[in-house]
Amino acid sequence: MKKYSVIFLSVLAGVLFSARCAEKTLDLLAAWDFTKGSAVSTDGKYALHLRGNTSFRKVGNKTMLQIGMSSKAEGAQFSAVNKELYSAGPFRYEFTLRMREPDSTRVQLILFDSKYSLYKPGNHTGLALVLNRFQGKVEQYRMTVYAGLASGRSATFSCPAGITLKEDQTYTLAYEYDGKETFSYYLNGKKVGVRTLKGAGPIQAPDKYHGVIGDRYGSSFSHFQGDILSVKIFGIRK
Repeated sequence: MKKYSVIFLSVLAGVLFSARCAEKTLDLLAAWDFTKGSAVSTDGKYALHLRGNTSFRKVGNKTMLQIGMSSKAEGAQFSAVNKELYSAGPFRYEFTLRMREPDSTRVQLILFDSKYSLYKPGNHTGLALVLNRFQGKVEQYRMTVYAGLASGRSATFSCPAGITLKEDQTYTLAYEYDGKETFSYYLNGKKVGVRTLKGAGPIQAPDKYHGVIGDRYGSSFSHFQGDILSVKIFGIRK
């Protein structure tokens, strides 16, 4: 009996090892820690320039990137397109943020954008990671992705469930794509929903729009109404 137990455990260990090897581990491609009061990535490679009234401010004992409340283009923009940050396979964007009192009735809050034209059929590159506020419900949001696909079309991935984000509270949100057809959405590390579009395929790296944290690339009316503490981009390193 002991002999068969040893064989079983050996086989089980081999199966678990194979499963782990089959998993794709995402690399940290870039990270910004705005609590340090810097717009440069932690590895020094990617500098952002602040637009409009966006600035660093202290809330309590923590510094944050406050997305400006103006009619100007806001947020923090990449200095280049940086295609190396856009994985053709799986990827994950993670934001630690703090909600503020809404400065307008607009329902679309942009966390990241490299797509610019969210709906125009001719723009099939890049992506926008968005919080869409429920009409008439200030603290209720739907995590949504507008994506340009490598297949030559655009697609919208909306989380089936809404999430509650309260003013003056800090949260970590993550948008994760399997590189094939499914986005998963996370709030404080807990999966809150998935959205699958059969046969969607990989996201196409943007060809002309620089990434922007906290607003749209060429717009001035969809800024994130809050403060951002950190941003992390994960993918498969090329």
